[in-house]
Amino acid sequence: MARSLVVIGAGTSGIQSVCHYLAFLASHGWTITLIHSPKINTLGIGESTNPPFVEALEDAANFNIIDDLPELDATLKFGTYYVNWRNNPFTIPVLTGHAAVHINTFKLQNFALPRLKSIWGDKFQIIEGKVSSVTNTENAVQVVVDDKKLYFDFAVDNRGFPESYDDYHVIEDNPVNHALVHNMPKTAAWNATLHQATPDGWMFGVPLTSRTSYGYLFNRNITPVEQAKINFSKEINVPVDQLDNIEYKFKSYYIKKVLDKRILKNGNRAVFFEPMFANSLWLYKHTDKLFISYIKQGIPEDHINNVFNDMAKDVEELICYFYHGGSQHDTEFWNKVKPYASKKLEASKSFHTMKTVARRQYKNKQFDPEVNDYSWVFAEKHMMYIDEKLEYNYFSRQDDDN
Repeated sequence: MARSLVVIGAGTSGIQSVCHYLAFLASHGWTITLIHSPKINTLGIGESTNPPFVEALEDAANFNIIDDLPELDATLKFGTYYVNWRNNPFTIPVLTGHAAVHINTFKLQNFALPRLKSIWGDKFQIIEGKVSSVTNTENAVQVVVDDKKLYFDFAVDNRGFPESYDDYHVIEDNPVNHALVHNMPKTAAWNATLHQATPDGWMFGVPLTSRTSYGYLFNRNITPVEQAKINFSKEINVPVDQLDNIEYKFKSYYIKKVLDKRILKNGNRAVFFEPMFANSLWLYKHTDKLFISYIKQGIPEDHINNVFNDMAKDVEELICYFYHGGSQHDTEFWNKVKPYASKKLEASKSFHTMKTVARRQYKNKQFDPEVNDYSWVFAEKHMMYIDEKLEYNYFSRQDDDN
């Protein structure tokens, strides 16, 4: 019997979800439908991805990481380049023999949707329109598109930021809550995503083939927006009056109940954190995998929701792990964020578990590739490398638990 699943929203998370469900369900008799509105603007920021995102495009769209780069204005990404966090800059590579890409989000839909349609044919449907509601019925999901009612077996809601945060964990004291963005009309000479610590927080840099996107992340309760613009202009050597007029206010949050019967929320509808180490795409992928296990294996709904909340909390704590050691800047921002992040980290069960497991697994740096005991977003070997570069050395210590 044919089954149907609809993905709502065609941003980065929506495209990744469509690819995931096509690869894992369409060959088993499922029809995957994408509903999106062309009238909804795409965030015009270069985006740093991770290997699972590339894998999703490879699995469903036959993406070739070399030949298809021009289609996405993309560059290869081999790691994350950290500047001004410690005395010397360092790059944390993408481990396990993989690579990722930096993509132009404006080009993703135009590349992915025709490619997916040509490969999957009738198994992949595209509907353009505005979705006003997604609700469970007794035996299906009802989706209202431009006042027309459509029905599917399951739905993945990737419609972007929620209208209300009543059903979410909102992280009120998150270090940064505002971003300024500027695009430079030339590419940068690094195959990595820039994470540069600044007096007000940190700045990302995403190199595309046609431009480089910079994002200045700060806390507007500490640094006034006009002052942040002045500081941003100094970091990238662009006069204040020539900066792109692009800025975003944001919250950090994750939903309490990501799965409700036949409806999964994903993308910004489910979770948003500041864009450190491409954490969003990691969460989106694992959320889709949880839904597959729910559909195909009957994993209980409560278990799915609990696992999602644990994953989101791990990402929140890992962001604090990067922050709690401070940076090369002795400023109000860093003096406030270090104790906040340290307190969060000290209370993290996942952090303490990783310390115990990594010390046992990697004593004397003798790695056993057949053992994968634990993952705190990153697996143990990767965390060992990050820990060393950030000069914490938590995981290499064998003498105490500090």
